[in-house]
Amino acid sequence: EQVASRMLAAAALKDVLSAFNAPGMANQTELRRAMAADLDKLRGLQCDDGGWDYWVRNRPSIAYLTVHIAHSLVRCRQKGFEVNENMLAQALGYLQNIESHIPPDYGPECRRSIRAYALYVLDLAGTPNPQKARQLLAEASLKEQGLEVMGWLLPTLNKNKADSARVDEIYRYLDNHSTQTASTAQ
Repeated sequence: EQVASRMLAAAALKDVLSAFNAPGMANQTELRRAMAADLDKLRGLQCDDGGWDYWVRNRPSIAYLTVHIAHSLVRCRQKGFEVNENMLAQALGYLQNIESHIPPDYGPECRRSIRAYALYVLDLAGTPNPQKARQLLAEASLKEQGLEVMGWLLPTLNKNKADSARVDEIYRYLDNHSTQTASTAQ
């Protein structure tokens, strides 16, 4: 998780870091070398099912961790880092069947959140699944879904005109349940 989080941050800041050329900041060569080392580490830890455990290979994969790592792989690829295609394909395959990887003792809110995050990452990777997004939203009211679920599903649903009424409903819900002032935003 720490490796993936570091990679995600580096990918997000890649353009900014290179633009400012600040003293003490890694140059592009150092950044690429560090990213390649992290990608190699993750490739070595990937389990046969396409997922990851926290510390060792070929223990039962952890669903949320795998979604997080897949997210970092997709973002790194988008920023031009060389991501092993086989590693990414296996991770995305895991995400396609995320429901079967979430332990049954996880509560419904947690399960929906992990599934929505997986759908978000699949959308980022260019393989959106609006049908699963619709099914997930149909399982509970918007109030029960949680803000992160709605946020992760919106990019997938927003691409389909058939989902425009549902997207409008989500935005209306969010508008009606948030408060923004000069001193606080909730």
